[in-house]
Amino acid sequence: MNTETQLLPRKRPGRRYQFEPQSVSATFPLVAERVRELVRRDRADLKEAHVESRAARRALFRRLSQAESAFVPPQSLDEIETRAAGLNDQLAILKETERTLQSLLTVVENARRKVANDPPRSFTTEPSASREELEAEQAEERAVLDAMREQRKAAFLAELMERSQAELRRRKQESDRQVRLKWVRDMEERVEENQSLLASDRKLVASGIYRNHQRPHMP
Repeated sequence: MNTETQLLPRKRPGRRYQFEPQSVSATFPLVAERVRELVRRDRADLKEAHVESRAARRALFRRLSQAESAFVPPQSLDEIETRAAGLNDQLAILKETERTLQSLLTVVENARRKVANDPPRSFTTEPSASREELEAEQAEERAVLDAMREQRKAAFLAELMERSQAELRRRKQESDRQVRLKWVRDMEERVEENQSLLASDRKLVASGIYRNHQRPHMP
């Protein structure tokens, strides 16, 4: 046991290294300083390369802190379901927007690739078509515009006719309702007259000499 203990290297307390670096190489201080310089440079480069990432993390942490401070816990199961439905709708809108943007980017990339693959075109100041062809093309465009204008006109007239008919039906229904109300009031007045007038007054009313011109006599 003592022999094994004697064979182990003796530790020197208070020393940073268990060996003497300069005894191995006299250039150790220069190498160590160079290594420290390289480490400091690499750390500075990494810090400079991740400036935006650190700023983004700080901004995200700030937003999360604000959201956490402004968060109001739900008070019921219905409120939880309502919030979940709202979040699902927002996620669906974001997903649909992302897909639309990806589709648009694909279309733009395909168009750019097609333009890049097309042969170069030669431009000239000479017209590519004759005057007759240009006039025929303009006449065709005018015909198309006139047809579209006629279609819009027909649609507008149809809508106007539908609105007019709906207004006429509404007025007719209102007039019929007023006529029915007047008839009901007349019938109620006749019943009241028959119940409140004397026999002689009822005969005069029936003959048409007067109607509601005299104060009804109580029997």
